[in-house]
Amino acid sequence: MKSRYTEIMSGEETLRHSLASAPDRRPLARRVFFKPDSHELQAEFLPLIQAHADYLRENPERFALVSGHTWGTGSQRYCWLIGERRSRAVARALIRAGARASQITGHSKGSATPVLDEGSKAPLYRRRANIEYCSADELAAKLIPAPGAPAWWKAVLGSAPLKTA
Repeated sequence: MKSRYTEIMSGEETLRHSLASAPDRRPLARRVFFKPDSHELQAEFLPLIQAHADYLRENPERFALVSGHTWGTGSQRYCWLIGERRSRAVARALIRAGARASQITGHSKGSATPVLDEGSKAPLYRRRANIEYCSADELAAKLIPAPGAPAWWKAVLGSAPLKTA
């Protein structure tokens, strides 16, 4: 019996190598994986990045939301920072491949939203960036900061100075 990790990863790899697309020409593979403690994009993902950039060029009304993820080792701040760097790395690669910067928004999910919760392969799968497409209205709704994110703290605390008693 195949594990959930094996099913997901083999499906992702098949989609990535085939560069299969949906009827609207949107690439079906949407995950970019990273090495541990790294935010450097590996060369094997460049054809996938190019396919996503081509889709964005052909569809100026669509927006790409790039979310960076990491395995939950280290402090919460570290997880958020590496997730942010991974999302920025993918966003920069999309722009270099020809997508408009105004169509791309990146943010970190840190270790907050794992797809795989258990098993020895879960850390490998959590080191990723996801590319999701949406309209302008959907984008605003999806950018609500997750609890604990730096933007969430700014929203909670506001710009008022902290009171010390």
